[in-house]
Amino acid sequence: EAELEKKVAADLEAARAKKQKDLKEQIKVLEAEQETEMVKKITEVERGFQKQITEEKKRLEEEFKTSKAKLQTEHEEAVAAEKKRLEQETPLPTAAAGAPASPSFGA
Repeated sequence: EAELEKKVAADLEAARAKKQKDLKEQIKVLEAEQETEMVKKITEVERGFQKQITEEKKRLEEEFKTSKAKLQTEHEEAVAAEKKRLEQETPLPTAAAGAPASPSFGA
């Protein structure tokens, strides 16, 4: 009977050890699954940020092109207006002296 008790105790201890080992293995599997899910979520968030960055970059590039074109146009208009103003204020020397206008001026 004592031997039977020892055998039962040894079997119980073996079963307990096996159960503990199985539980540790399950914990490892669950932790790995959790880590995989977290990596997926982080990757998804990073993609979202990258998409936002790309969209903002495109928007800023377009805004820059528009602003640059507008400034270029304003500059060209200002230069043309100043040139016209100067031409009106300052008569051409050949015309002022009464000399015939050169063919390049459409005479």
